[in-house]
Amino acid sequence: MEQGKFRTKLNRGFKVFTLFLILMSCGDKLEPTIPYARVFLSVSLTNHNEITVPGNSLFYPLQSGGLRGLGGIILYNDFGKIRAYDAACTFEKRNSCVVIPDGAKASGITQGGTHGECTCCGSRFSFSNGYPKVDNKARLPLMEYKVSNDGTRLFIEH
Repeated sequence: MEQGKFRTKLNRGFKVFTLFLILMSCGDKLEPTIPYARVFLSVSLTNHNEITVPGNSLFYPLQSGGLRGLGGIILYNDFGKIRAYDAACTFEKRNSCVVIPDGAKASGITQGGTHGECTCCGSRFSFSNGYPKVDNKARLPLMEYKVSNDGTRLFIEH
């Protein structure tokens, strides 16, 4: 009889310990795992005033000699807060597979909307938080970069 109680307590202790490990391993935010790429972009708010409108996005594709991350840069106005993302898809992780904002073109600086789609796997991302939609191949959010604003220019760097 004593051996049965011991096993029950041991089993219960193991379950509690396993639950503790699972809860401790869960984080609040998933981090993207795209390769490191240098970023420095200066954007004139006078020349690109469409980014001052909430819900608008701008796509800056890669250019030779430019410091625009792995896949280019997406700027998004999240109701006054400007967010900057690397356009490289977090599923494909290549500079040839980029997330293009809805309504934007793959070449040249173009205006888009609140979401974008990967040119290779079709994963869709929300620019309000960088996360992919639920039923996509991509599971990780877009890489977000620091944005500073001096009133007339935006500076994006990493």
